[in-house]
Amino acid sequence: EFWKIARDKPALLADNIKQLERAAADAPNDKDAHRRLAEAYLAKLMSVPDGVEKGIWSNKMIGEEKKILQIDPEDWDARYSVAINYSFWPEQFNKRPDAIKEFEILRKVQETKPQESKFARTYLQLRQLYLKEGRTEDAQAVLDEGLRRYPNDEELKKARDGAK
Repeated sequence: EFWKIARDKPALLADNIKQLERAAADAPNDKDAHRRLAEAYLAKLMSVPDGVEKGIWSNKMIGEEKKILQIDPEDWDARYSVAINYSFWPEQFNKRPDAIKEFEILRKVQETKPQESKFARTYLQLRQLYLKEGRTEDAQAVLDEGLRRYPNDEELKKARDGAK
């Protein structure tokens, strides 16, 4: 429903973005203000066709997430958002190394925190990126580590079973 409104009523989303941009500018150290703005940028990103405009909104979103990381370098959601965003960029922009770097940082951050099921996604995504790079040993090692930490995660088990 939300995505349909974002696509069908772009003026509504544009007004919302303007308000959120003002709120984030007025409160530069407020993580929640930056998160709300990043989410609005994601809504815009998901409502435009593939092409240059997607890149513009992706960069805006990444910028807001990085502001959150300046406030709190261990914010899992912001770091994951940056990493996953980079991993969707077209090959010609060479963002895969950036995605890998962010997921590797994320892995270190989450290993210092109490386990959460969402953390398993880091291992899955990092494995996929390593495979795209031809780093099969690293991909297997990160999958093994993910399974060791999250042995009941269905997606990790599927990846393991698919790798056999």
